[in-house]
Amino acid sequence: MIYFAILWANATSLPMFVRIFIGDALRFGRLYAIFGYDVYLGEALLSVAALLVFGYMCVRRPRATDAVMIALACLFAAGIAACFVGAFAAGGRAMKPAFVPDGAALSQIVRIAVISPWAFIGFESISHATEEFDFDRDRIRRVMLIAVASTLVLYVLVTLLSVTAYPSRYASWPDYIRDLNNLTGLEALPAFYAADHYLGGAGVALLTLSLLALVITSLIGNTSALSRLFYAMAKDRLLPESFSRLNDRGAPARAVLAVTAASCLVPLLGGTAIGWIVDVTTIGATLIYGNVSAAAARLGRNMKNRREMWIGRAGLGIMIAFCAYILLPNLVARGTIARETYFLFIL
Repeated sequence: MIYFAILWANATSLPMFVRIFIGDALRFGRLYAIFGYDVYLGEALLSVAALLVFGYMCVRRPRATDAVMIALACLFAAGIAACFVGAFAAGGRAMKPAFVPDGAALSQIVRIAVISPWAFIGFESISHATEEFDFDRDRIRRVMLIAVASTLVLYVLVTLLSVTAYPSRYASWPDYIRDLNNLTGLEALPAFYAADHYLGGAGVALLTLSLLALVITSLIGNTSALSRLFYAMAKDRLLPESFSRLNDRGAPARAVLAVTAASCLVPLLGGTAIGWIVDVTTIGATLIYGNVSAAAARLGRNMKNRREMWIGRAGLGIMIAFCAYILLPNLVARGTIARETYFLFIL
């Protein structure tokens, strides 16, 4: 369900790109409002079309899909790095204060840290395709660590870029960020505002292409990861056997079709409901990694591997703390997750 939620979030983010950078071209055929969100036929069709195209690529063009993923990943990395370097070369230094002044620094760090399990979902999909690897499986750890480290650096660069510039009417970046809900256009998008401030239209175009590449790779990657998960579960007899069959291209076609079909109705739910579903993924990811940590601790104990045992116990303790922080209202931070998120989590 967590993979599904991230896939759905990226599919429904495509209309937002169009709305922000092209305008209301796809806001036609208003169907209804759901939870305060207007659902338009044009925007829903774009999301469905993207799901169908990338689903087809995963089934019939797996090698071409691999090449597209590599190219887009390189575009994403190069584009973010170029915007960051360009901003600093042009004089971007406005990154003070380091924390929001009216809150404890540790609390602000924790608020970001507790959503990190959600951010890691997808990296472990590397392990789903181990049967197809034509290299030593001991390299999997290295591949995963490089993926996590490089992505971490890129997200940090985007975050830093966002606070290097702000409109002159604001005294500091915290004042600017607090007022985002009242802004429109590029001013409502701090990273894009900074790119435009330092690099002009070229910077905005490059950052747009970079983030679009991120969305597309996530769509392809999560479709592939889900299909491989279905495939593995079918081989373990947890799902129907038909999902364990590969087509002539070596792809679990029926699993991909099931993932795509289940996702095509989601754009009709609207952005508000998708937001609640994505919020649930943070809780679910925390539970999953807690379970994995507990399994690692037990395995380490059984194998008399003290290092693995204590790393597993530490991971379990951190995940328990994260769960308590997220699920218990006002335990540490003010506020709580939405009631609808609690409801979906219970379901």
